[in-house]
Amino acid sequence: MVQEQSEGNVGQSPRPLVELPKSVGAAIMVIAVVALFSALYLARALFLPIFLAIILSLTLQPIVRTLSRRGLPAGFISILLILLLASGLLVVATGLSQPVQQWIDDAPRIAFIAKQRLGDLTQPMEAIRQAEEQVQAIADSPDSTAAEVVVRQGGFMSRTADDVVSIAATILITLALSLFILAHSDTFYEKLIKSLPRLSDKKRAFRIFIDTERTVSRYLLTIAAINLTLGLAVGAVMALLGLPDPFLWGLLAGLLNFMPYLGALVGLSFVSVAALITFDSIGYAALIPLSYFALTTLEGHFLTPIILGRQLKLNAVAILLSVLIWGFVWGIIGMLIAVPILIIVKVFCDHVESLKPFGEFLSAADRDTR
Repeated sequence: MVQEQSEGNVGQSPRPLVELPKSVGAAIMVIAVVALFSALYLARALFLPIFLAIILSLTLQPIVRTLSRRGLPAGFISILLILLLASGLLVVATGLSQPVQQWIDDAPRIAFIAKQRLGDLTQPMEAIRQAEEQVQAIADSPDSTAAEVVVRQGGFMSRTADDVVSIAATILITLALSLFILAHSDTFYEKLIKSLPRLSDKKRAFRIFIDTERTVSRYLLTIAAINLTLGLAVGAVMALLGLPDPFLWGLLAGLLNFMPYLGALVGLSFVSVAALITFDSIGYAALIPLSYFALTTLEGHFLTPIILGRQLKLNAVAILLSVLIWGFVWGIIGMLIAVPILIIVKVFCDHVESLKPFGEFLSAADRDTR
């Protein structure tokens, strides 16, 4: 009798001793998610380089694995790829330092010119604003105003210096971590798979690793090529139209295009202000944002869907939510890596039975993939 009962329980998962109500389980899940994002926000100096290194290593790992099969050492390939990437970043930073510094130094003049150019369009509102400023000037003393300006300027310069140092440190840590992950990823995968108890878990973990690598690498390398093409096109058009620093606007367009939806709007705003203060004719200045809008529309609605195809279609609402959430947690860098993180989450959900409904939510609608 005992033998029959034990045989009947074979293959069945043990029942939990205490079953929590669904409302309690949902509340615990919400608390866990809030605690996770709070930790990511508060300890972003630690977690941001780790996430960046994981995404970068997932992108480059198929290249390392392919060349390793042809006899090249994985460590040598990893070092070469990281050195090439670091050299590219150094060249870009060097090329951008002078034009960016010039635009920062000219910020007061740019604001004054833009105010003059828009004066005719906003004259009624400007009169009201000037009246408010005069009333405020009567209430405030000149000395306190001057002191406030000095404090704000110093604070801005201090924050800018701190941001530059923080970005440089993040890049260095990210590249170093990526190098170690690329050089030892196969060993890490083997150890992790061996630690799993069941053969089904080992197979599932292996499929998750391979699918995540393939999907993230395909997406980021393809998007990088598309954004490079977009940046070259924007830079060339800006040079033909006579906008100063076309290299800056091309690179800005390529980088911002990693940020879905919001990136194109930010880039459009920047080139619109630059055109407004550069050209005397507002009609000719309007050609700059119109050209930028045409190129980004062509890329977003035709080029990228054709190249990426149906496999990497994601829910537009999920993409926007991911950009907003990671932008709140990690700022602009979080917005840039929001889609790769979303892809990793989707691949994981597609391989776990209990999470497949959430993975289905992250997918685009059937009518969007035709």
